[in-house]
Amino acid sequence: MPDDGPMAGAVLQWARGVVTGVDSLSARARRTFQLAAMPADSVHLIRDQALCGRAGRAYLDGARPARGVHRVVLVQVGARYITIDVNQIGRSGEFMNEALLDRALRVVGWLMT
Repeated sequence: MPDDGPMAGAVLQWARGVVTGVDSLSARARRTFQLAAMPADSVHLIRDQALCGRAGRAYLDGARPARGVHRVVLVQVGARYITIDVNQIGRSGEFMNEALLDRALRVVGWLMT
């Protein structure tokens, strides 16, 4: 199920900052995650239930998802997507783990924000 709550806003804001940033940290993040510089309004929150379902399954591949409805944040950034299952948020210390997906919604990397 698509989620457009506070987590969605945070992911959307982070992605827009990276693709519009002119500082060296933003440039490095774009290179690392193979994101292009683009206008902020080119970064979109996806609310399509089928796409969010596919992204959620990719995010949880190999994991044991909790039973029930899963809320998925899915943000399109050019040819990439950023996703996180709000019910199964992975953590690494104080960081959140979001999956970086390609156009086919396959995991190509992990973000730690």
